[in-house]
Amino acid sequence: LYLVIKRRQLRQYFAIVAFMLMWISGVRLNHINWTKPTGKTLSVSLVQGNIKQSMRWDPAFMVHNIQTYITLSKPHWQKNHLIVWPENSIPIPPPDSDAILLKLHLFAKQHHAWLVTGLPVPARDGEDYYNSLLLIGQSRGEYFKRHLVPFGEYVPFKNQLKGLLTFFDLPMSDFIPGPNTPLLKVNDILIAPFICYEITFSDLVLSDLPKAQLLMVLSNDAWFGHSFAASQHLEIAQMQARATGRTILFSTNNGVTAIIGPHGHIIKHLARF
Repeated sequence: LYLVIKRRQLRQYFAIVAFMLMWISGVRLNHINWTKPTGKTLSVSLVQGNIKQSMRWDPAFMVHNIQTYITLSKPHWQKNHLIVWPENSIPIPPPDSDAILLKLHLFAKQHHAWLVTGLPVPARDGEDYYNSLLLIGQSRGEYFKRHLVPFGEYVPFKNQLKGLLTFFDLPMSDFIPGPNTPLLKVNDILIAPFICYEITFSDLVLSDLPKAQLLMVLSNDAWFGHSFAASQHLEIAQMQARATGRTILFSTNNGVTAIIGPHGHIIKHLARF
């Protein structure tokens, strides 16, 4: 019995020492700069439209929602390289949105700038959609969300649960995962884009490194209402900024919108709603 107790005590002591060593190592390693600035600069505006979730996919409000983002962006075109709108801020898929996208593309180009906006894009089969973002203006690029949220963006076992979409009234739940696409390039800076909770998946984030010099997240977060989930989402992004040593542009519809520094600290932010 004495030997058993002794072994347990030794294991406990070993666990405490191991924990202390990891903690001390973490504190010391935290002061090392694992990445270095490239010397390139980028001026950015993140636009938070604060569109209610009930209005986001309502056809009666779609033009109003887009106009809200256009109006809020007007003061920023003259002084910024990049304007960033949130996830699905243009809720109209191509080709129905082609006219507004062309107008925005020419307007951004006229100001020697870029615009990133989220929107649904139809897949080749004409039935499904990609949850995507589009870069227009000085150059063009696109990104299709790779890691979808079950029941929020697609319904698992859809054929077996045909009535579920109607019962729960889930708008835009026919998204499919997109293919890998090239990184976005703005002002000679390579940007790795992510949509919503993709930023939580480290393997997905690391797959774009070390090539990506900047990370960008477009999200809605209106689903979360007044819960703490939107703030938690931002904290996860702060951890990824610290882990990768990259600045993150965190653009949301009505959650916290922020520019996060490479050490995980908040450089600038907009409060919720």
